[in-house]
Amino acid sequence: MERWGGSSWVRGMAVMALLSVGCGDDNEVETTADGTLEDTMQPDTLDTSAPPDVAPDTNDPNTTAPDTAELDTSVLVDTAPDTSVADTTASEVEVAPGVVTWDAVYPIFATSCAPCHAGNSATSGSSGHSIAAANKAVAYDASQLDADLFSCEGKKIGECALLRIQDGSMPASGECQDPIKPKCPDADQQVLIQKWISDGMLE
Repeated sequence: MERWGGSSWVRGMAVMALLSVGCGDDNEVETTADGTLEDTMQPDTLDTSAPPDVAPDTNDPNTTAPDTAELDTSVLVDTAPDTSVADTTASEVEVAPGVVTWDAVYPIFATSCAPCHAGNSATSGSSGHSIAAANKAVAYDASQLDADLFSCEGKKIGECALLRIQDGSMPASGECQDPIKPKCPDADQQVLIQKWISDGMLE
């Protein structure tokens, strides 16, 4: 019995413990300093939880850094449709300074071409136009009609009227033939009519 006392007894217990563990078992038993047994069994499964985050290797040429560039909005184009509507009414058309309009030449025609060309509508006067009508708007409309004379082919009545004045055929009374009489537009008035024509025969 003395063999089983002391340290021999402890070793005996360790042997018994080893014998109690089945063959092929991965469990391991260690004896601590105080003679107790410690189970150091290995886990049957591996921890498959996600690995900790690893910072990208900036020295690796195959590593692509995330694109952190911001969108450049300075080149964006406003493509909203323009819904504004231009108002082209005659009352709002601006005339450049120095441009001669119908207001300046109408009194000349009203004096020199009446009463023959003073009908109530643009086409009711003599020779089919009323450039001397009492109504200034009617007279202007008459000045924009196509002239039907061969000598004024491709021209408007307003242009043709100046040619007729300059060749002495109008006024029909011969006022512009020598000697020139008061009803014939003078040289300055004829220059003014020519300027109106050159500026576009504006109303």
